[in-house]
Amino acid sequence: MPSGKNKLFAGIALDDDARERITEIGRALEARGVRGRWERADKLHITLAFLGWVPSERIDEIQTCMRDCAATHAAFTLRLDKAGAFPNERRPRVVWVGARKQPRAYEELQTNLRDRCRNLGFSFKEEHMVHLTICRIKEPSPLPVIANFPPIDLYVRALTLFESIPEKDTTRHQPLSVVPLDLSR
Repeated sequence: MPSGKNKLFAGIALDDDARERITEIGRALEARGVRGRWERADKLHITLAFLGWVPSERIDEIQTCMRDCAATHAAFTLRLDKAGAFPNERRPRVVWVGARKQPRAYEELQTNLRDRCRNLGFSFKEEHMVHLTICRIKEPSPLPVIANFPPIDLYVRALTLFESIPEKDTTRHQPLSVVPLDLSR
């Protein structure tokens, strides 16, 4: 860990129901033979903007950026209704749960947040599709067909600034701040 720096990302925290339902999807896949390092339920989230190692003194300006962004967006529902793998299901490295269709509200929130973060000097490699990582696979082998599951409707009402804190064999994602979206819209 670089001295005086925090590994940060802005994202969407999950409610308890979504965490439990996604954990159940993981257990079902594991029972069907998918082997890897399964993410703990408390780590599940949707990343909007990965910021990387950031000097601690910049946290306030990032929080201000997030507040300014959140004030211009209404809360919305995000339907998680698809599972898949990166780079693909034949040679998976990451198994994820995501959305078949990204709602316009999600795309606009992500774009606005990333644009504001770019103004602070951050950069992003590519657009980010709605997904949350549930498993990291060390030795890829084809996944079993990922069955459909009942959709999980996640009501997105806030942005969260997370710090990724290294721990033995994993990381912990500590919320640093939660910024509500404009709930009056």
